[in-house]
Amino acid sequence: MDDEAVSDAIAACRLLFGQAVMEIVAEDKPVTREAITEKIHRMFTGIESEPVMRLAISLLKNSAS
Repeated sequence: MDDEAVSDAIAACRLLFGQAVMEIVAEDKPVTREAITEKIHRMFTGIESEPVMRLAISLLKNSAS
């Protein structure tokens, strides 16, 4: 991936996680991995959320180094 594509993917992942966390907090529920997974799964109906989360975490870790 080129730098611009990676940057865009990281921004999209941050938005996805941010949206999930905001929805969980708005529901006054604890923010857990399971709660985030459930929210992301609902956002991507028909798509497994785990690969999306693994990719997002990988991109975020690589951008921090």
